[in-house]
Amino acid sequence: MPKIVLPISLSDLVDAYDMSPSGPYYDDVEQALNIKTGEIVFVSNSDYTGHEIPPAEIEANPDYIIIPRPNSRNGYQDMEAYIETVENDTLRQLLDVAIDGKGAFRRFKNVLRNYPDAQKAWFAFKKEQQSKIIQKWLDENNLTTAS
Repeated sequence: MPKIVLPISLSDLVDAYDMSPSGPYYDDVEQALNIKTGEIVFVSNSDYTGHEIPPAEIEANPDYIIIPRPNSRNGYQDMEAYIETVENDTLRQLLDVAIDGKGAFRRFKNVLRNYPDAQKAWFAFKKEQQSKIIQKWLDENNLTTAS
């Protein structure tokens, strides 16, 4: 069966994935993609912005598919993998210490603020990892993007 070509770019899907609401206050919020129009909507029974669509409405419409949400395990693994690519011994050691224990994400970002080139490299690395996740999701759902 040929893949369905979505009217949205891979980059836009990765951005939506990256911007997914997260944290305990947003457990009931997801994003859905309309495979015909490329529109991304928030799905929730709560009224955070007034623009959410109830899950039952999305489930009843075959034109929508739920976009996966980032999880902290993948994010932590990405930080570990990035650290392995860092050539600066001092920075690598600082990042290793930063990701140990609660608050790892915040400390990791704080260390990188002092190393602008490494911070830029981290953002590119993270975007590439997210692209792989979204590409896998697209493949699993027999979808592809036009660009």
